[in-house]
Amino acid sequence: MKRRFFVQRVGSALALGSISSVFTTFAEELTTPAKAEEEAIRSMALAFLEKFGIKGISIAYGRDGKIAFQQGYGFADVEGKEPVTPDHRFRIASVSKPITASAIMVCIEKGLLKLESKVFGPQGILGSAYGDKLPANVLALTVDHLLTNTSGWLSHWVNGKSQGDDPMFRNPGMNHQELITWALKNQKQLYPPGTNYTYSNFGYCILGRVLEKVTKQSYEKFVTQQVLSRCGISDMGIGGNTLKDRKPREVLYHE
Repeated sequence: MKRRFFVQRVGSALALGSISSVFTTFAEELTTPAKAEEEAIRSMALAFLEKFGIKGISIAYGRDGKIAFQQGYGFADVEGKEPVTPDHRFRIASVSKPITASAIMVCIEKGLLKLESKVFGPQGILGSAYGDKLPANVLALTVDHLLTNTSGWLSHWVNGKSQGDDPMFRNPGMNHQELITWALKNQKQLYPPGTNYTYSNFGYCILGRVLEKVTKQSYEKFVTQQVLSRCGISDMGIGGNTLKDRKPREVLYHE
């Protein structure tokens, strides 16, 4: 693929909000851009920031583990006029879910659990750590249900509409132990496990506790050692919830 054609495709993708598909489709043909092409990417990135009211963005692409292009645009700190660089940290939100899923698969490869393993109850991985006399639908939950978002809990998003009822957003002051215990008691599943897809942040919170139980390590330590480091990633970490928890080189966020 000609680089000029690639830049044109990126421009179209930015306009359509589908840039990831372009990078995936044409990654095999990418090379380091010429100066004129870099300027074209810059123009498109700045137009994207302006159109959507975003303060800063970092773009990179590569092939075979080597980066062909990386650049930051806009500001990591608007008030401090600190420009975004490729070294700045951004939150990845639900991109953490496939990382968690990869860690679960590592545990399956190691024989520490199975997809059909029960999560709660006498035969479950977590046992009664989050309460006893749990509902039948909770006792029926397997690792696979949590991985595939078929646990049955009402998602924050249902049929494209925000429901505001995801357990993860109901009690921000609770730690994981308190939140899961509260939710199992107070938050009924909308469907029996395995019958319907409902995107669930809460389900992946539980998977984090499953990982900690079977590995006898913290979620962050196990994921860092068994997933990230094997991919050559050394500078990721768990984000905090407040400004004082901001990591070094982490960008500032705006409402």
